[in-house]
Amino acid sequence: MTPLLHGTVSQHIVLATDRDTVWRAFADLDVRDRWFTMPGERSTRSHELDFRVGGLEITRGTFSNMGEEERLEHRSRFLDIVEGERISTVYELRLNDVLQFVALASVELTDVDTGTRVDYTEQHQFFVVRDDGSAELGERQGGTRFLLRRLSIALAQAS
Repeated sequence: MTPLLHGTVSQHIVLATDRDTVWRAFADLDVRDRWFTMPGERSTRSHELDFRVGGLEITRGTFSNMGEEERLEHRSRFLDIVEGERISTVYELRLNDVLQFVALASVELTDVDTGTRVDYTEQHQFFVVRDDGSAELGERQGGTRFLLRRLSIALAQAS
């Protein structure tokens, strides 16, 4: 039996913009697609967003990894949405149609003097683990930092 690998990511970022603008970056597909996309050529990517409780978000992309084509799919379901305040989702990530991990994630937005604080927390279970699992856990930490940075850049470019 292959044991599950469990982990948690908790990170925050302070964005120099108002909470309504940050909220739109999560809720509006045109804005969200600027920072939350799959790797690969634009022609190989797709992004669907039904932003409501029970709604789905599906992102797909095909990219080349050391000469091999790989397909990545992220599929989320929104469990709880409080407009302007918080979002809770459950999501899965598949690589070449193989389930890699699932996660329960939350985003919380809070007004601060300099803009909006975004708190991201995720609990995940990996089904595919290499070696001791440190690569997978590191990828979740780094991947979360990368996405929060992309969010910051997208909002800075929009203003």
